[in-house]
Amino acid sequence: MKVLALNGSPRMKASSTYHMFKPFLEGMEAAGAETEVIHIRRLHLEPCIGCYTCWARTPGVCIHDDDMVGALEKFNHADLVIFGTPLYHFTMSGIMKDFVDRTLPRLEPWLIPHPRVAGVTFHPERVHKPDKMFLISPCGFPEFDHFESLVATFKHIARMENWEYVGELLRPGAEPLSRRSLQGLFTHYYDLVHQAGEQVARQGRIADELQAELRQDLFPGGKQAFYDMAAGYWTERMDRFKVPEEMRHTVPLLAEELDSTPYAPANTQAKAVSTSEPEKPSMSVEAAGDMTADIQFHVTGEEPGDYHLHIEGSTCTFREGTSEAPKLTIHTPSDGWVAISNGEMDGQQAFMQGRYRVEGDFSLLMKLNDIFKAG
Repeated sequence: MKVLALNGSPRMKASSTYHMFKPFLEGMEAAGAETEVIHIRRLHLEPCIGCYTCWARTPGVCIHDDDMVGALEKFNHADLVIFGTPLYHFTMSGIMKDFVDRTLPRLEPWLIPHPRVAGVTFHPERVHKPDKMFLISPCGFPEFDHFESLVATFKHIARMENWEYVGELLRPGAEPLSRRSLQGLFTHYYDLVHQAGEQVARQGRIADELQAELRQDLFPGGKQAFYDMAAGYWTERMDRFKVPEEMRHTVPLLAEELDSTPYAPANTQAKAVSTSEPEKPSMSVEAAGDMTADIQFHVTGEEPGDYHLHIEGSTCTFREGTSEAPKLTIHTPSDGWVAISNGEMDGQQAFMQGRYRVEGDFSLLMKLNDIFKAG
């Protein structure tokens, strides 16, 4: 089976789309498929101008002599085409739409009845290939509902182009997949995507049981945890660019104004709490490099309390109370975090199992194992 994967993300290999592509195609290759990826962003690709030169003056040949010539040749010889696109305003990316528009030379101008859809008009095909198509798409919102128009569009394209629509792999809440520093959190998900690729190559579809696993949340804690993570990320980004407070919100984001889960916490920074407890000794954490950050712990269970680590350079100071501006906040039961600190439990696996939840900079979470080992 010849598989052509079209990456319609402008960010190419730094994208969530590509991070879904990679294990999926590796799974297909493990099942014996021959795969190739075209990063549409890399193509010199002019938009279709609707001149119909490819129908009337030079049948089958576009007026634009650009990289679409070679890409269309590969497209026309593929058994299966995978359309990979991030969800942009509830549809495909602009560069993917340009690619789709430029496939027009594959058809002839004559009007005939559609060979499979009764009562619908069709253009004769110069080339019948590909036989099948599959859709891969990530989006930033946490619900699958946002993909409805995108899926409907590609299903309609497959129906009108006389292709078999094999299925789709959709991933809401996918922005963290594009972060290089967070890749270790998604090992289990990528294993599932690999299995999906194998199943499509071998069976022509993703089994319902596997699709149900693929549709589970990437992060434990539901929408609230996802909203808190997003709020922490965008707050940190705006802080970095010194965005004035009055420019950050056009309307108040208050939980009581929403009909379900709060969109964002009313205050993304913890207030300082004075404490009479003496500051604990510092410890060396060479793994932290030149980092300056506060890591806040809100501990529940048998030994509840609020503590934070102040990391500056290669020194980490343990303090009781809450930080004024923590870079990362960890909500954890005491027994769980003791087990992680003692090396009895893997911190990343515990997070994915919902043993604790976090807010703020997830890339810092990925460094905690090294920091604790150094200490």
